[in-house]
Amino acid sequence: MAAWIIFTIGLLSIWQVGCIHAREWVAPAMALYLIHRLANDPDARQELDGVDWYILPVVNPDGYEYTRTSRSNRLWRKTRSKNNLLGCFGVDGNRNYGFKWAVSGVSSNPCDTETYAGPKPFSEVETVMVRNIMMENSKRLKLYVSLHSYGQYLVYPWGYTGDYLPKEWKKLDSLAREVSDAVQRAGGKPFKVLSAGKWYPAAGGSDDFAFGVVGVPYSYTMELTDGYEFIYPERLLRVVLPQFYEGFKAFAGQIRKEFSPKFTEQRYRMNECENC
Repeated sequence: MAAWIIFTIGLLSIWQVGCIHAREWVAPAMALYLIHRLANDPDARQELDGVDWYILPVVNPDGYEYTRTSRSNRLWRKTRSKNNLLGCFGVDGNRNYGFKWAVSGVSSNPCDTETYAGPKPFSEVETVMVRNIMMENSKRLKLYVSLHSYGQYLVYPWGYTGDYLPKEWKKLDSLAREVSDAVQRAGGKPFKVLSAGKWYPAAGGSDDFAFGVVGVPYSYTMELTDGYEFIYPERLLRVVLPQFYEGFKAFAGQIRKEFSPKFTEQRYRMNECENC
């Protein structure tokens, strides 16, 4: 079963998921560290002020558990659903969402171990669950972040194409660079910021679905831990996770500033005073 951690404080929502791809263990580590800081750090009260955090550390629990059963399974990527005709297992959960499904960067071969998009959109119980939660909270969701590894990238829609960008791309790009700057100020490496499709086109991603269907204003895929691919040394987590946390503080600050009624009222009063 997937485990939800929900901090319910305000009217705005930040939605963060990890481990869509089973082998990317640093993603649930980052999600759990974020939960730890929000729950235990007295200074995190500001990050909770006026914002609900929906955190799902492991989207793909069956695949994640499979990677932990033996060394030979460590780099398994997909879900663990079975194709009854071919006897092959799994779908790439980040190619299975119902926005521009299968138009680029996917495989139609169920036995492909990497990018099989599934027999249809939302064929997997994992992607259906995430879709349903997003749709149920669509009016409140302001930020979606999908955690992955590796490469130190922070990318935004569109992912299905590199030929053009959404009209809001400058806002997406600007916030991503603020997050990167915050991580770098904390001693971390800067993110490579660009649209996902400019990096490489891949359709059916959760970030495109969040942005293009659910209407989440800010949607990103965050690729963590450059230099180690999928086998990130556990000893380094205590160094990099606090650095990445500063990036999430920057995310939350922008969401409060732009969407919180309290902050909106304060800006309105300041503008009134300036015009007196």
